[in-house]
Amino acid sequence: MTRATSIVFHSNRQPATIGVMALIAFLMDIEEGHLFPSFELSAALRSRGHRVVYLGVYDNRDFVERQGFEFYPLFGEAYPQGYRETYGAAKSRDADSSVRSKPHLEGILGGAFDGLLRGLRPDLFVVSLFLSLEALLLYYALGIQPVIFTPFLREAASTVAMHCLNSLINLNGDEVLKIVEFLRGLGIPVTSMEAMVRPLNGFCELIACPEELEIEQVPRRDNVHYLGPSVRKAEGLSQRWHPPVPGDGRRIIYASLGSQSAAYGVIGRSLLAKVVSVMERPAMREMHLLLAGGAGGRQPEQMDAPGNVTFLEWAPQTEILRIASLAIIHGGLGTIKECIHAGVPMVVVPFKYDQPLNARRVAYHNLGITLAADGITEEGLLAGMVHALNDEHIRAGIDSMRQVFRRRDELSIGPDVIEKCLRGKGR
Repeated sequence: MTRATSIVFHSNRQPATIGVMALIAFLMDIEEGHLFPSFELSAALRSRGHRVVYLGVYDNRDFVERQGFEFYPLFGEAYPQGYRETYGAAKSRDADSSVRSKPHLEGILGGAFDGLLRGLRPDLFVVSLFLSLEALLLYYALGIQPVIFTPFLREAASTVAMHCLNSLINLNGDEVLKIVEFLRGLGIPVTSMEAMVRPLNGFCELIACPEELEIEQVPRRDNVHYLGPSVRKAEGLSQRWHPPVPGDGRRIIYASLGSQSAAYGVIGRSLLAKVVSVMERPAMREMHLLLAGGAGGRQPEQMDAPGNVTFLEWAPQTEILRIASLAIIHGGLGTIKECIHAGVPMVVVPFKYDQPLNARRVAYHNLGITLAADGITEEGLLAGMVHALNDEHIRAGIDSMRQVFRRRDELSIGPDVIEKCLRGKGR
């Protein structure tokens, strides 16, 4: 098969035109923080009459179906129900390892997508950036040019192709060799990995964040579009969730290290212990801490908590932020956006991934303060919390960015771009 240059769908019907309901398939990776930002776009597409379905691992099913979308599990043998917990533990153990494996690649190379496409017949694929290699294989093997959904802000010089190249470099050698042999079997010459991933830079890309949160000048690309905040809604929890806090008017502090807190090891546990200890200080007597994290969200063993601390086994974060006065977070973009959306100043303690760059964004836009995880003291943490709670410049920064988010929320950039792609003009 020769390289495709346009969107080709293996179905018995013609791609939908605008005014006719299209079938749009979202292919998403396992991370909750990458899945949740897609729901606002999906809901907007559904409101325009399009049918939206999700493809992914079994552990995504509950999240997707709770939003009212159809879900089709993929690669159940490689990623059975409960894999996310196993995966998180493995990431914690192998934190220093750069080599990764993709057990489902062999299935894709063996034609696993063919039957799905024949049965589902989507008009358009939206694929997570973290599955950019899978998007590349869809393009080469089946002639499908998907839309790339990027749930975070990259460094200014980064591209989708560079992200995919890093994924290839971090794969084990046998898997890379199988990909190269597969492409050569299709008649596609592989002169270098850089040339192999280059087509990805021509795909339409949707970045799930307003551009105003950037701090560097990002090169303009006609096929790259910034969306609105892409913040998940509260899912109607207000009627059935009651904050486990005393009704004495205390201000709420929310602390969370996200869904991958186990990957931060001793430093992460130490930070949580310091947050709890700080709540005993006189300056925190009129505050109440809701802490999500530790051992599965339960109170860690051998950690005594004062009466103004509540450990949460399950944290409805968007609901908590509606009543919070401060958030202590690790710097994931999803949580930062939710804090801005709720008007909550932040103390950001970044660990890895995109978190240090996100922390710089928080400081640059006066949305809170940042502290280094390594070497943080209780005194430094307390000073940072008091500063973020009371500083007028931070309050003004949060209010200003919140207004930007509200204005962006009113636009319909994502659905407009998707419908342009359905017309075949949105490369």
